[in-house]
Amino acid sequence: MQPSFAAPSLNYPGFMGDTEPQYRAWLCQRYLSLRELALADGTDAVTELEEIARAGSDEPVRERLLALAHRFGVDISVSPRVVSLPRPPIPQHLGHLYVCPNGGCARKEVRAPGDSVPLCALFEHSPLVPRSV
Repeated sequence: MQPSFAAPSLNYPGFMGDTEPQYRAWLCQRYLSLRELALADGTDAVTELEEIARAGSDEPVRERLLALAHRFGVDISVSPRVVSLPRPPIPQHLGHLYVCPNGGCARKEVRAPGDSVPLCALFEHSPLVPRSV
């Protein structure tokens, strides 16, 4: 049975363009699960996953990530999931928007009051940083 990760279709034309930041965000949100698959697959898979995760923001990761996901049997081309940010901005009592601490990916998370700050899995488990909306 193929592992399932609720992921947007990275080949879907309406998915904010086909850019590296979306792939990095996908990797960041699923890094720990992918690491478990890599550990089960072997040392070279762990090494490849870590190299992809540590790639600089100017280095492309798309092809390597797609190849590794294929190797694990993970489909990252599932039906699109479009999340639109609310307009007007999120009222303060509903939560805050948090973004990548390094600015290297397109990850955005809404944090409800009382929830812990989301962590970045790619940049030394740093907390995501708040952004005004």
